[in-house]
Amino acid sequence: GFNIAYDFTNGDCNICVSQLNMFLQEYAPQVPLKVLHYTAGDINFGGRVTDDWDRRCINTILYGFYNADVLTEGHAFSESGIYNQIPHESVFKDYIKYIKQLPLNDSPELFGLHENANMTYAQNETFAILDKFLLMQAKTGGGEESLRKR
Repeated sequence: GFNIAYDFTNGDCNICVSQLNMFLQEYAPQVPLKVLHYTAGDINFGGRVTDDWDRRCINTILYGFYNADVLTEGHAFSESGIYNQIPHESVFKDYIKYIKQLPLNDSPELFGLHENANMTYAQNETFAILDKFLLMQAKTGGGEESLRKR
């Protein structure tokens, strides 16, 4: 069903970054947005996705990053402006300064999601931890009879 948890890996991200670099060099000075969107959304990440609605969701999120607007100076990736494009003339120190001011945990707004996505994530993490605790619980019954057997 819709909204399945998929096992994406760092390797999926690394191949997308490698392809981004390769296609930007190959198609320069143009940016092949359709090619980049297709390889990331339908092949690299989308290749793991089994549900059509999940694939549509991934492609919608990717469109926020792979579109012509991101090429304009000062483009904001979020409504709050926390996540934005830094000026083209920036140097290494500017990138480091920008990265250090970013929040430690990405806000759902970066991906076009509602703040409730954080609550759902926290609930799912809590349930996963509690499930692990239950798995560690002793399987035998307690009581006086089990103590005599020791």
